[in-house]
Formats: sequence, C-alpha cells, structure tokens
Amino acid sequence: MSHEQAVVYIRTSTNEQNLGLEAQQSACEEFCRREGLEVVSMFVEQESGKKTDRAELAAALAACKQNDAALVVKKIDRLTRAGIYHLEQILKSNVEVIALDAGRGCSRFVMSVLAAVSQNEREAISERTRSALQALKAKGVVLGRPVSDKSLEDLMKGCGVCSANADQWVLERKSLFVPLLAGAGSLNEAARTLNASGVATRRGGKWTHKSVGNVKKRLMALGF
Repeated sequence: MSHEQAVVYIRTSTNEQNLGLEAQQSACEEFCRREGLEVVSMFVEQESGKKTDRAELAAALAACKQNDAALVVKKIDRLTRAGIYHLEQILKSNVEVIALDAGRGCSRFVMSVLAAVSQNEREAISERTRSALQALKAKGVVLGRPVSDKSLEDLMKGCGVCSANADQWVLERKSLFVPLLAGAGSLNEAARTLNASGVATRRGGKWTHKSVGNVKKRLMALGF
C-alpha cells in the first residue's frame, strides 16, 4: 500500500518544550518532500504518552481515511507510548503508518517489534531510575533539596564556589544520572523520567532538556 498524500501527526508531552514539536514537524515535512508526499493535514497533540484517549490522533486517522493518505510520525513511540496494544489497534485501521525511525515500507510485524523494544527500554530506564533512587536514599542523600540562602550568597560572590557545589551535587547522584542519560532517547525523555520519579533539580525545581543537558556536560567534564 503506497500513497501520494500524507497526514502528519505530532505528539508532545505536557512538560515538553516547543522545540520538540518543531523538531518533529521539520523532520516529517522534510521526509514528505523527499518522498514526494503531499501533506494534506497536520495534527498536534500535547498529551501524556500513557493516555490512550487521544482526540487529535483519532482525527488524524480519520483524515487519512478521508484523503486516502498515509499517517506520518517522526518516531514510533509517538504512537506507542500507551502500549503495544494501542499500536495494534492503529495498524488494524488499514491506514498506512510511516514512522521515520522505522522507514517507509516497514511491515506491521517489524513495526510491532520495534515498538516492543522501545517499550522494554523505557521500562528498563524506569527500573534503573528507581534502583538508583533507593540506593541514594539509603545513603542518606536528600533528593531535590533546594540550595540554602548561604549557597545563594555563594552564587552571587562568584562561579568558583557555585561550580564546586554543583560538581559535588552531581557526583553524589552519579549512580542515578549516568545510567539514565545512557539509556534515555533524548534530554526531554530524561527530564520526563526525573520529574515523574519525584527528583527535583539542585534548586528544587522541575527538570527541562536544558537542565538535564547541563548535568550531562558536567558529568562529561568530570570523566563520566
């Protein structure tokens, strides 16, 4: 089954930055141009991947049937974060699904295998994160403790003390950050995992792709 028209579906999580949306849109549009596919509709959904009730995805599938078009997504996990069963229901809708990370013409079987591998990796990351959290708590490490007024004064005085404190904070939690960053598919993915696990940033805030990237750079500078 091959089509000349495409419907693009983009999903970002509720705590993802607009950069995630723009990256998906750009990649899908470039793919369609390269493959000679005319984009007739684009649907954007900001929803947790764990929820199966996605109004925009349902509308995208309806648009595919109405226009005899293929459904194009950047990665298979844009469709499968709710589980393999959800993907099977989509594939049974007789809509051609094209995931850029799987390639055009990928069979339903291969796509299901890729989705299963992706889900297994997410579960493995969650388990490693839980284990690391338990180990840190057993050592008496306080997770997500905001910096004190004294530390804020140090920040005002200069970068030397700030950098040393930040290095120490990251080193105390390297058993959490190192495996998480090694297994996560992106900085946004790592940020979502940390936030969902109740781990706060050094200043007691929420994680973003930028703050996770800063930790990654610091770990690399420290030799990890």
